[in-house]
Order: sequence, then structure tokens, then C-alpha cells
Amino acid sequence: GLLRIVIALLEIVVGIVIVSDPHIGYATLAVLLGIYLIINGLAWIGLGVAVRAAT
Repeated sequence: GLLRIVIALLEIVVGIVIVSDPHIGYATLAVLLGIYLIINGLAWIGLGVAVRAAT
């Protein structure tokens, strides 16, 4: 669905940022990874709620 597309686009953007700047600081990398993990976790929770509501 739309949520998976949004997550995929976010992963692509984060990947491009990390690859395009080889001198990225550890703090920036940690922030980007943290944001990604939070959004990914929220997406899994949303998926779980949607599956539970559908059954």
C-alpha cells in the first residue's frame, strides 16, 4: 500500500544521503538511523493494528 511506498522512499533518501557524503559524522548517521528505526517501528505497529482489525 501507500505506507510501504512511503517507507521505501524514505529508505532510498536516507541511503542516498549516507552514500553521497562519505564524511558524514557519526552523530548525523545516528540521527538518520534513529529516525528511520522510529518510522519503521511505527509502520510495523500500524501494520499489526490493520491486520488485527481486518481479522
